[in-house]
Amino acid sequence: CFPVPFLVRQLELKACRLHADTTHVHSTMVALGVPLMTLLEVYERLIAANERVWLTEGNEFHLLEALAQLLESFTVSPQLVSSVDRRTTVAKAMDVISNCLAFLYSKPDTSELIQRLRGIQAKLNRLST
Repeated sequence: CFPVPFLVRQLELKACRLHADTTHVHSTMVALGVPLMTLLEVYERLIAANERVWLTEGNEFHLLEALAQLLESFTVSPQLVSSVDRRTTVAKAMDVISNCLAFLYSKPDTSELIQRLRGIQAKLNRLST
């Protein structure tokens, strides 16, 4: 067992600093066997912390973009989660997206990210039916 939240935060900071692709960290974690629900919870906590470090590292919305990539990959490959856990994961993802959208509505120049998250919401809605 390793400290997933610590590793994700450190790796995302490095990715943000290097302007790396926002898929690297979460795809590596999934490949290592970290459950999607665990990653959702980690990203939710990191985003809720609203640390200024992301702004100082060059991209205030890095974590939101990484989360969007993670959820996009889930909508494309729902088998990342067992069919038994899929409904719970979709519900959690919808909650996280709603919180992210509430945050983004108060920020300027976020319409593209807002539209992206809304698109993911629509795909998640289709998965839940």
